[in-house]
Amino acid sequence: MRRACTLLRQRCPSEVATEKHRGYGVARQIEYVDLDALNISCTEAFDVVLFKSVLGGIGRGNQKDRQRKAVAEMYRSLKPGGELWFAENLVASPLHRLLRRRWVQWGMQWRYITVREMLEFLSPFSMVNYTTVGFLGALGRNARQRTLLGRLDRLGFDRLISEAWHYIIIGVAHK
Repeated sequence: MRRACTLLRQRCPSEVATEKHRGYGVARQIEYVDLDALNISCTEAFDVVLFKSVLGGIGRGNQKDRQRKAVAEMYRSLKPGGELWFAENLVASPLHRLLRRRWVQWGMQWRYITVREMLEFLSPFSMVNYTTVGFLGALGRNARQRTLLGRLDRLGFDRLISEAWHYIIIGVAHK
């Protein structure tokens, strides 16, 4: 059985996730554990640790050291050969930063990271594969607009914009 660690605010897996896993025939192969990312009590316990949009909240109030510690805890909790799967919000462009300050409730408190910082946090890993995505998609005012703008990003806008201006980093780090 593969053990997977998820760092979420809610109990997991959700009913939707459970049903998907049953549909794919993998529900019995996955064990989920909710953990405090700054104090993971397990050492070399997990095959996979995954998180989405966690580091910004952990770094709330400009606490980069807490973000670094969380990734170090995840590294420590992985078995040799284990993988860290991640999707995290980036600092992005000056336009994104302006809009977050103005329109995102937590935009002034959240500590968005840079690609360089993420790679710094991941430096203990033996290999890191990542990509950055998104520019227009974040500008939509509702889900439909974000979906349409996200398609434009994938159709080519992402390739035209510097990685430093993308707003999401997605990847896998191998221990």
